[in-house]
Amino acid sequence: NKGNIRIGRKIINHQYSKSFSFEKKFKEYLKKHLSGDINFFSLLRPLSELQIAKIFTQAPEYFGIFRSCNVNLKENSWCRKCPKCFTIYLLLASFLKEKDLIKIFGENLLDDSSLWPYIPAFLGKSGARPFDCISSIEETKVALDMVIKKYETERKKVPSLLHRYQKEFHPKRDIGEGFLSSWDKNNFVPQSFQKTLKEKLK
Repeated sequence: NKGNIRIGRKIINHQYSKSFSFEKKFKEYLKKHLSGDINFFSLLRPLSELQIAKIFTQAPEYFGIFRSCNVNLKENSWCRKCPKCFTIYLLLASFLKEKDLIKIFGENLLDDSSLWPYIPAFLGKSGARPFDCISSIEETKVALDMVIKKYETERKKVPSLLHRYQKEFHPKRDIGEGFLSSWDKNNFVPQSFQKTLKEKLK
C-alpha cells in the first residue's frame, strides 16, 4: 500500500495491483461483470511485513528453496545485491540466527559495505525508494532496531552496516511491538482464514 515516490501530487506505487485500493476495485469489477460467487482477497493483507517474516520462519523446511530476488529469477538464486534480497535478509534477521541466514543467502548481507546505500534509501533519506517490494520506512526502522538488539543480547559484534546506521542516524531505540501485534482491518479475508492467521501469530 505504500508508494515509492511522489511526483507532483501523485504518489507512484510500482505495484498498484498489490494494493488494497486495487483489491477493492477488482472485487467490485468481478461482482459486476463476472460472478458474485468469486471471492477475491489477499490473505496477507491484515499483516505487516514483519509478521509475515515471523510466520515464515516457523517453516524451516522451506529455507533452502524459497526465493524472492528480482535479479536472478532465471538462475533461481539470490543475487545478494538487489533491494529485494536486502529487505528479505533484514526482515528474516529480525527472527533468525546469523548462521541460519548465512545458510540461506551464503553470506551476511549486513556486513557488505556495497549495500549501505539501501539503508538510507529504505528510510526515505536519499531520494526515491527502490521500485521493489520492500519494507516500509517504519518497518525498516523497527527491523534494524530488532536486529541490533539481537546482536547485543547475544553479545556478538554488530555487523558493519548496522554499526554505520547507528553512527550516522543516531536512532532512538524503538523495538516496535506494534508491528508484531497489528492487524489491518482494511481487508477482505474471510473469518475462517483470519482465525488461521491469528493462530500463526501467537
